[in-house]
Amino acid sequence: MNPFFQLHSDLEREGPGDRASLDWAFATGHVPRDARILDAGCGPGADIEGLLANAPEGHVTARDLHRAFIDRVNAVWGNDPRVDAKVGSMSEPTGPFDLVWSAGSLYFLGVEEGLRHFRTRLAPGGVVAFSELAWLVDRPDPGLEWDMRKEYPQIGGQDTLQARV
Repeated sequence: MNPFFQLHSDLEREGPGDRASLDWAFATGHVPRDARILDAGCGPGADIEGLLANAPEGHVTARDLHRAFIDRVNAVWGNDPRVDAKVGSMSEPTGPFDLVWSAGSLYFLGVEEGLRHFRTRLAPGGVVAFSELAWLVDRPDPGLEWDMRKEYPQIGGQDTLQARV
């Protein structure tokens, strides 16, 4: 088994964030109750309940490349017509979407490339909400920075992330 998936197996959440951060993202009022939502890189579906609670008349298109994650999503949501979960790339669904939600997975496409791509999938007035790994200090510990840069060379500080956006 891939070490990444072995480490994460059976976790409720595969990425950063929580229900409070999801609710905070919806507090802007930009996402309608009947939103068409892409849960891009949905993992085991930890955010689907919150997405539908905030858009109760909406529909979630959930995509992830890892079959075990999609199997878990379908075990919970497979009979709900508001959820379409399939194995596949997060970049495949064409939309249009009122919200593209990407909790901890946009890095697979790269921030710049992913945002450019998802912009073409948005309905008028649609939004993209994502989380991204970033340094919160100006000078991280040199040993940690070296290890992280080997694993994720795109990592940078908040200014770097803002520039990418």
